[in-house]
Amino acid sequence: MANYKATGLILKTRDFGESDRIVTILDPDLGKLEAVAKGARRTRSRLGGPCQPFSHNQFLLWQGRSLDGIIQCEVLDSFAPLRDDLLKLAAASYITELVDEVVREKDPSPEVFDLTLGTFRWLAEVDAAPGPVTHVLRAFEVRLLTLVGLGPSLDSCATCGVPVESWADRSAGQAGALAFSAAAGGVVCPACRALWPSPGAPPGVVPLAPGTLRALRYLAGADLDKARVLRLTPGAAREMERALREHIVYHLDRRPRTLDFLDSVLGWCVDTPYHVC
Repeated sequence: MANYKATGLILKTRDFGESDRIVTILDPDLGKLEAVAKGARRTRSRLGGPCQPFSHNQFLLWQGRSLDGIIQCEVLDSFAPLRDDLLKLAAASYITELVDEVVREKDPSPEVFDLTLGTFRWLAEVDAAPGPVTHVLRAFEVRLLTLVGLGPSLDSCATCGVPVESWADRSAGQAGALAFSAAAGGVVCPACRALWPSPGAPPGVVPLAPGTLRALRYLAGADLDKARVLRLTPGAAREMERALREHIVYHLDRRPRTLDFLDSVLGWCVDTPYHVC
């Protein structure tokens, strides 16, 4: 059996057999891969400590017929704050579920790897409060969707294709003039929205203020350093959260399992204007 090296993030782990653990790793060059950490659940295992979710590690692996195995694991960054704080744990779990869903096995995704690693670093540094944490999540969601080709249409109407610049700013002050439709594929201009049948919009449609659209467009093209400086009003943050969630659920064809955990933790944190309870 041939041995090989990997340097990656642990997206998730699951129990296997009586004492082993299967580890899902995201490597920038190898893509997503699974490997078994034999004996990792035993108290004295040398693999149990390093093979923790969200950690950034160097691995030496052996190549098996159906499942590879971990020989050695060296921690580069444990990202312990993501496991020690309940809110950050919920956010990191949501991040890794999205990555696991959109990255195919053994399909190299260096940009997604860099985004995930950078997001973990940012999340580990911010205050453990809903406002800062949800800011990280919105920036991650927009960039991830853009990188994997699932990004919403933000530069032109998703229905008619008219560029945003020709109508978005003129909608300022017109309540409900703009909208985001996951089914349509992104932002919808006032003219197309006016064609929707009465009495209301189709399911999954989120009204948007022009400022929210500008913030979404900024995040779609910004790296994480630039995303950090963005400041959102409470209203824009709520609209952005709703729009991106609708878009993600539409493309995954299901609600991410970790959203229930994330929402329950955010619901306990009542000191923020950012979360939609």
